[in-house]
Amino acid sequence: MQLSIYHYVRIVSEHGVNAISADLRNDEIAFITALMTERPAKEWIPIGRDLIRVLNDMPRSSELFPEVWKILRMPAGSDSAAGDGQLTVREQILSLPTPQPFLRARLTPEMESQLMFIMQKVTMGNQRKYQTTFVQRFLPTVESGSLVADIVRFICGMPIGRCSASASA
Repeated sequence: MQLSIYHYVRIVSEHGVNAISADLRNDEIAFITALMTERPAKEWIPIGRDLIRVLNDMPRSSELFPEVWKILRMPAGSDSAAGDGQLTVREQILSLPTPQPFLRARLTPEMESQLMFIMQKVTMGNQRKYQTTFVQRFLPTVESGSLVADIVRFICGMPIGRCSASASA
């Protein structure tokens, strides 16, 4: 359920850039809203701060998801309006980094293996050729630019031991 929410919010944000069917976009918004309003917030809070980042970056997000934003402004674990000093659902989500499986889910297995190869096997100073090939192969269009942030977060969210192998190679 959490991955569905994460993916569909990302899809709606990417569709904002491209012209798509209004019916399809409305169906996606209805699906996300249903998932997030019919289940307690504690079930989707673990998605972490990337959920809020995507919602904040989306034009007209508060108009598209009014019920979701209402929940985000409530105190965590409560059905009443915020204001009694508790953390809001939004603040609680922002306090949690997005777990690696969510970031990894945006990449194909081939992209992940190529990134791991570049970071672990390619020595410093020799990576430009591999980076160029990666971009040409996996990020060929302007629309694929939204993946760049996911790739950066994937790399930065990796355990230190996995990344440090590239520095010692």
